[in-house]
Amino acid sequence: MSWRDKLEKASFRGIPFFIDTTESQFGRKNIFHTFPFSDKTFVEDTGKDTDQFTLNGYVIQSTSNDFNYFDDRDKLINALRGEGAGILIHPFLGKITVALAGKVNMSESFKEGGMARFTMPFKEVEQDLSTIHSDIILDFVSIVDDAAEDGFNKLKDSYGQMRGKLDSSIKTYYTKTEVTSDVSSGFGMLLGGFSKTKDSISSVLNKVRKDITTAISDITDVVTSACDLADLILDTVDHPLQMIGIPTPVSKVILGTCSFAEKSVVVNLPGDTVPKDMGSSMVDAYVSMEDFGEDNTTITTTSIAGYDNAGTEDVVTRNPDASWYGGRLDDITVDTANSAAQAVDRIYIINMFRASALMNATRIAVRTEAASYEKLMELLKKITDAIDTLLYKLADESASTTYSDYNISIDNTEIFTALEDVRSSFVEVMKAKGASLSKITKYKVPPAVIPTLVLAYDRYNDVNRCSDIFERNKVATIHPGFLPQGELIELLNE
Repeated sequence: MSWRDKLEKASFRGIPFFIDTTESQFGRKNIFHTFPFSDKTFVEDTGKDTDQFTLNGYVIQSTSNDFNYFDDRDKLINALRGEGAGILIHPFLGKITVALAGKVNMSESFKEGGMARFTMPFKEVEQDLSTIHSDIILDFVSIVDDAAEDGFNKLKDSYGQMRGKLDSSIKTYYTKTEVTSDVSSGFGMLLGGFSKTKDSISSVLNKVRKDITTAISDITDVVTSACDLADLILDTVDHPLQMIGIPTPVSKVILGTCSFAEKSVVVNLPGDTVPKDMGSSMVDAYVSMEDFGEDNTTITTTSIAGYDNAGTEDVVTRNPDASWYGGRLDDITVDTANSAAQAVDRIYIINMFRASALMNATRIAVRTEAASYEKLMELLKKITDAIDTLLYKLADESASTTYSDYNISIDNTEIFTALEDVRSSFVEVMKAKGASLSKITKYKVPPAVIPTLVLAYDRYNDVNRCSDIFERNKVATIHPGFLPQGELIELLNE
């Protein structure tokens, strides 16, 4: 067998091309040291350097493309423009995971009509960050956990400071029927949202339900101050995290009004990863808390400057079923200092429920397994859209003069800042996680009978991928042996 027989057909992300020449660069990351008055040179070996490959290739018209090379050229361009790493089939070296190491040069000429030449520089990388950078993946979790825990402390401190600023002549009513009813309604909505979480262990889910139910019955017994009430609310909103093994965070160092913390220490149990269906349903349950305290009407909000879709108006229809599992609150008629205090207290309680739920949603999302880049971005958008809606509400409340006649103002600075910080950390981490995920691409099934097994081998050179193809297209594919002829299906672009 000659060397030509051992060559493999070149391709990148499954898009084939022909090769003229290749160049490879490899070696060590050596640092050389010289010293005054010494004739010797010393070497510091800092490890293996990254292998680099430059491929000079081309696509050309032929019978296989009906003498029209444009489609093949454009497919290769799109593959080279794709984000993150991809699989390169090097004709001499075989399968390598690479990323572009600079711009690609493409040339076409009338002299060589019917072909496009490419000069493609690649560097070898690891596609799956978790295989070589497990510490970075854990850092992703820690970054979001730390931001969320700081946010929880700010929520508690903001509530304690608000109660402390109220005029001393206003009667406190932490255990009054109205407050008990408001908090119970929030707990009821939380309970309803998590009652149908997908793939949860029944015994753990039952414990979560029991804990929330106990919190409802214990409000009057355990609450004697604003800090007690804030602790009860935030701890109860944390209870569903038991379903994935995340414990209640531990805070240390005296400082805050209620949190008594300067910096929080978060201890992670086995909840470092969450199955995708379970994680998605838990995120949905937490995000649904955005409706807590709202009626069932339709409202219009304007996105805040500096965030996605700034300046646009979004029509939000509140959950019409919110009232049956809690969440809808009776109106408060403000005509006295006490009723004004009750109304403001309710605003802070609502914001604690909403903000803490969304912060916990970020903690779930960053741990959730994603089948593709698009699925991860769906989680990101769902949560950031809810955070942006709440940020708008907080800004609007802080500008309100509704309670100025009673010498009461609303200061949402701490909550607003906390949510901004969580949002910023969450977006950064999710985009970093998404860089290692494959994107979904559309594939048109030929007008012939093709089983998922055959497509898996042709597309990925891996027959084990047939189950992924079938699961991803179950609606259009009745049986894994028969892909829908002539129809568009979804595949991972690898």
